[in-house]
Amino acid sequence: MFKGCEFGQTSGSNDVMDISGGKRPGPILELYESVFLGGNDDGLDLDGMDAFVDDCIFSNFDNAKRLGYFSAAIAAGKPKPEAGVWLNVQARGNNKDIKPYRVRVNNNGQFTDPNLNQSIYASKLDVSEIEDTLTEKYISNFNNIEKVIVKTDESHITVTRSIFHKNDYHILLKEEARLFSENNTFLTSWYGAIAFDEPRHDVELPKGALLSGNIFHDNPLDLIHLNQIWLDKSWVWLHVFDSIIRPTHVWFGQRNIEANPLLNYPPGDVSLSHGSPAIGKGPNGLDMGAKVPGGASISGEPAALTRTSSALLVIGGPGITHYRYRINNGALSDDYPVSEPISMTGLAPGEYCVQVIGRNAAGRWQYLSNATHSKRWRVNPKLSRIQINELLAWPNGDSLDQVELLNSSASATQLGGFSLSDNPAKPRKFVFPENTSIESDSFLVIKSTNEGGMDFRLDKNGEGLWFYDAEGSLIDSVVFGKQIEGLSIGRFGRDGKWTLTYPTLGKENQIAPLGQFQDIRLAGWSTNPLVGENDQIIIKNSGKRPVNLEGLGITNKPIGQPNAFTFPSLYFIDGSEQLIIKSNQLGFKLASSQGELALKNPAGKWIDHFVYGPQPYGHEEIIPENTKLKTNTIVLDFKISQEQFQIMWESKIGQIFRILSKQKLSKGPWHQEAILVAPHGPKTQFKYNLNNKMKFFLVEQID
Repeated sequence: MFKGCEFGQTSGSNDVMDISGGKRPGPILELYESVFLGGNDDGLDLDGMDAFVDDCIFSNFDNAKRLGYFSAAIAAGKPKPEAGVWLNVQARGNNKDIKPYRVRVNNNGQFTDPNLNQSIYASKLDVSEIEDTLTEKYISNFNNIEKVIVKTDESHITVTRSIFHKNDYHILLKEEARLFSENNTFLTSWYGAIAFDEPRHDVELPKGALLSGNIFHDNPLDLIHLNQIWLDKSWVWLHVFDSIIRPTHVWFGQRNIEANPLLNYPPGDVSLSHGSPAIGKGPNGLDMGAKVPGGASISGEPAALTRTSSALLVIGGPGITHYRYRINNGALSDDYPVSEPISMTGLAPGEYCVQVIGRNAAGRWQYLSNATHSKRWRVNPKLSRIQINELLAWPNGDSLDQVELLNSSASATQLGGFSLSDNPAKPRKFVFPENTSIESDSFLVIKSTNEGGMDFRLDKNGEGLWFYDAEGSLIDSVVFGKQIEGLSIGRFGRDGKWTLTYPTLGKENQIAPLGQFQDIRLAGWSTNPLVGENDQIIIKNSGKRPVNLEGLGITNKPIGQPNAFTFPSLYFIDGSEQLIIKSNQLGFKLASSQGELALKNPAGKWIDHFVYGPQPYGHEEIIPENTKLKTNTIVLDFKISQEQFQIMWESKIGQIFRILSKQKLSKGPWHQEAILVAPHGPKTQFKYNLNNKMKFFLVEQID
């Protein structure tokens, strides 16, 4: 077992590790929290053995200097018949006295055949040559023998929570090898992420691979040297689940997507940025990719408040095969395979939390002190709760607005005297008639009509809805922004979080898929409007799906006031929609002489940032879609604390940068502030005291 190690670059066509032997249920190779810095052959060359690799980093394994050869961070196959290698021997024919056997080649390159009771030389021979030798001897000594089959062990490797970057192949499978890859991030291979064959070499096919919860990004091919006919004929099996991967083959699996994972700062930081489609979409409710917790995972907990006296919890986790659990710090259970969920029945009223420890594919148990805790829930058989569950504020055409209530109570509830309103200052705008009731675990739909329904309409551009009991006490409310025509908003998931939904009034809510913040951009602005008009900013969704703009920020002062305007909750922009926001909505005006305009996501990461000069009277500045600078650009991050301005950017050691500044963008020369040489580390930084002055900064690489 290796843990917390760093392996330097190799040279001379050497692997970092070249190992054979070690099969389950015995000890196997284990690697944890280690870094492999590269080489011109393989990182791990695993021949005929099992291995468990967790939370490791593999980068820069390439064979560019050896034409026709390729390196892999991990290569798995079969060993040659030499000292220490296990052989599996079986005779074909009708002689029941001849038994198959498994034997290890000794240090002299020999093994003993128990059927012949003879020593056989294996060293420096191919498997086929050993087969020929044994076949000849068996036919001479035994009846009804056709042929002797000899095989060395295949490799079975499990790789979890690891990061692969800039390797020829991240993983190479051959010679009946099997791969279980869970929650890994595969980035920027030179040829392909996972290879299923080794060109120019006569090797057997691998058995197959299970890929679950992985992120494949910026690879020429995600799966390379994989012929579809191998899958069609079941010569190789491939199962793919819950991953970001391009659909290049017909495999068994589901819940896979093709998308940009929106990693923060790869390869150094492959965590998921706000709005990533990989968040919460991995196996058992985890994220996709390498940045997930180790140990067991738990899903399926009941709602935080529930009447039900049962629960069915699903257990998983990267590389976890078995688990034990305890309820509310009680005694630990026996161990169970993860294919069997935890079934809890007859739960008494009270609060519950389940602790789980997992056993990984190497047989190691998660420490009880680091057990995974379920979400807590409380069982209350007498729970009484009515909520606003769904609303449709912008129906198609002339259809009516609709509001759905859900009664989670144990019995029917009389709603006479309860009220709904879109204005908390006027809570009695719509009062339910005395004969109105809602059954237990049932829905009630109210429409905006004067004929017994709501006598007000919801504002599609955003407002709120408040629900009161007969005494005027607030029961529930929801505040929302601009809506999408033909779509509703509703509660979804264990916590009942509001999101965009397909209209299913009177039925279970159905979530509508959302796009990514990456698709949102600044599309234009006007800063010197005609008399009576407002400054305005144009936002464009270049994607096909709606995006929830909640938390998205717009500012004309990225340094001094980065949160000048923030979109409110449940504020949506449709796919391909262009949204105009006027200065009276923004709460600030745009300078006409010169200024800045920036757009940032809820996590504070800048999406767009423009600096502009003087604007003509009545002119609207339009930014063409897909406008890209043709030169290499440096992406700057910055922060301010106590008048000190700090700029940071990604760099490589030894690069030279010039920092320039000026106070007015439209006039005057740039002044040199500093020359910096990039240090060891992923980023270079420059600090400056502003002293209450506004300045523009420019960073350029000069070497």
